[in-house]
Amino acid sequence: MLGRRIRIAACVVGCFTVASCAGSEKKKQAPVVPVNPASAVGATWDLCTLLGPSTNRPAIYGSDLGISLALPSPSGQPEQLAMLFGDTWAEATDVCAYPVMQADDLQATLPAQRPASLSPGQPMAAGADPACAALQYTLADPNDPTSWPRIRLFKDASARTPENQLDTGMLRTPVAAFSDGAHSFGMFVRDEVLRCQTSAECLAGTLCSSDPAFTGKRVGSCQPEVMLSSDSSPAFCLADDDCAGAATCGDLAPGVCLAPTPFSAQRGGQVIAPPSWYADDPRRGIVRNIYIGSALWSDRPEDYATGFRFATNKFLNVSARAIAHFDPANPGRNDYRPGNETLLLWGRPTFAATQGWQSFMFLMYQPLDGLLDPNTGAIAWAPKFFAGYDAGGKPRWSDSELDAEPVYGVDENLELQNGQPVWNWKQPEFDYVNQMSLTYLAPLGRWTLVYGGDAPGFTVSDPKTGMVLPPAFPQSVPGAIYLRSAAHPWGRSDFGASPAEAWSVARPLWTREAAARYLACDDDNNPSNACAAADQRKQPEDVIGAIGDIVTQLAPDDWVAASASCIAGNAALELQYSLGGDSSGHLYGVNVIQEWTQDVTARTPGLGAGDRAVEIYWNVSTWNPYQVVLVKSQLKASDL
Repeated sequence: MLGRRIRIAACVVGCFTVASCAGSEKKKQAPVVPVNPASAVGATWDLCTLLGPSTNRPAIYGSDLGISLALPSPSGQPEQLAMLFGDTWAEATDVCAYPVMQADDLQATLPAQRPASLSPGQPMAAGADPACAALQYTLADPNDPTSWPRIRLFKDASARTPENQLDTGMLRTPVAAFSDGAHSFGMFVRDEVLRCQTSAECLAGTLCSSDPAFTGKRVGSCQPEVMLSSDSSPAFCLADDDCAGAATCGDLAPGVCLAPTPFSAQRGGQVIAPPSWYADDPRRGIVRNIYIGSALWSDRPEDYATGFRFATNKFLNVSARAIAHFDPANPGRNDYRPGNETLLLWGRPTFAATQGWQSFMFLMYQPLDGLLDPNTGAIAWAPKFFAGYDAGGKPRWSDSELDAEPVYGVDENLELQNGQPVWNWKQPEFDYVNQMSLTYLAPLGRWTLVYGGDAPGFTVSDPKTGMVLPPAFPQSVPGAIYLRSAAHPWGRSDFGASPAEAWSVARPLWTREAAARYLACDDDNNPSNACAAADQRKQPEDVIGAIGDIVTQLAPDDWVAASASCIAGNAALELQYSLGGDSSGHLYGVNVIQEWTQDVTARTPGLGAGDRAVEIYWNVSTWNPYQVVLVKSQLKASDL
């Protein structure tokens, strides 16, 4: 949800995140780099729809994401999985309510044990498995189908009162979840940036855009500001062209904290960094808060108390896994199976990096012992960041995010010219990374990264002209979900280890063509059984009518904000897609349900000697119609 909807809202009311902004640098669009089509990895089958218009669940029209979390159990063996969904609509025009709802994310459950209908191999009937009916949620009022459990985030553990509740309405969602075996934790984004007057108020190594000593490009905000909530961040801009409609780029006071460079790497005694990504557009380095909360209250597991605000510009798009054992000095002793000792957290600066800059993946680890003080709700957040390899070739870990180095994309894209290391993007990260999910496949001895999808044209268009900006680094199969794998969370156990341990290149796992039954047809396509049913799609007149209903009930001063709320929320739907020349459906928001992974070696015919096979189950969101689909993939060791 996050990557999509923040960018979509940006096109309507100005850029909320750097990822969404076409920006003043659109005239410097990098040339498209041709990528050879890659063969698909493994075999993938769709199973059923968890949430969406076709499920006909009372008072839930659509939703997205679905981040899974094994709920703590007295027996030590999880019995249920929590599923944290993003902005969830009770009805098709629910997002047109104004003011915007303070909480609209759904927490449901699935059984921790894989449903019996999910047997190995190809499903008997695509899209019809009964496993999706196992998704359950309770109602606060059995007679009110709209009283499903909305996730609530509180400022701290002191009270669950309206005054202490934080706004987690539209565009503000969970992005990751994990457990220490006794408590559940959620990580949330709230469109909150670090504001400042001087660089002394910012994190070490970051700068304040308002500091007199700041020499980068001026960062402003679009005027007049249209806010979806009282504490939203403004639409940041560099020039008037970054603002939609007649808005102009005015001064920003106070300023924002931002990183001067995306990352640096030490190679051959030299420190090198991508030269211009943040210099061209400093908004790409803006530091934002991730809220980390714990489910302290047993009577309502959907309530989270904030225990730490994690200020970061590298871990805004995150994926979390808790493992059994982690030894940073000796990778050979690591036990990557599910456990409660150490949290691994991978992150990216954004969900879509356009116009030549890229959103590579970083890693950190956090011990879980003593993480939460259950009496105060305080979270002792003190992670160590992967910072490349030391002089002896061993993985290096740092207390400072400033030292963090991507787990892939550095050595693959560096070459020597006249004895000097220079960047040559032979293996670039593609533009639309979207949400990602990582899991360890113990039978294969590999970590897998599942991510990708694509971005509707409207979300990556010039805010002034509506012209769609093409990707600088396109996917080999546009719009597909991709897979990478590696032996260790950061890749090679040490710098001199076999290249086979490193993160592999991205290969398509599930394509748009294979997912066609779940995706709306483009307006230029003839209706067919290959596309989602027309009644699952919203029509322009529905959105326009909802806006009309709003403005007749509000004072004129509220019309602009109310209409912006409605348009931004419905931007996934036909009206907004038409504006971008793209009304088709898209894939995004993957989540691997780790507990359902199955070793199917003994039941997979045709394996070579010593080969092994597993099946992973994962859910993926579709954007138009607005739904979450359950999928499974069969992967062999020889595939990876």
